[in-house]
Amino acid sequence: NMFVLLLQLGICRNFSVSGISSGAFLATQLQIAYSSEVSGVGVVAGGPYYCALNNVAIAVTSCMNEPWLLNVDSYISAA
Repeated sequence: NMFVLLLQLGICRNFSVSGISSGAFLATQLQIAYSSEVSGVGVVAGGPYYCALNNVAIAVTSCMNEPWLLNVDSYISAA
């Protein structure tokens, strides 16, 4: 992975990520996975970290199309 290589070489440090829709989901994942290097994240029309809870059915329903079904308290307690 080129991104990980840049981090290991010290070339890519203290940066921000942003994304729209599926890119916003990716930006959120990067911000969590590389929190010591990511200084900020811009999320537009994306969901919270771990939105699908490792469940494909939740990923294609609640996370993408029916966000009102998400239990926000479960994400807060998992954080």
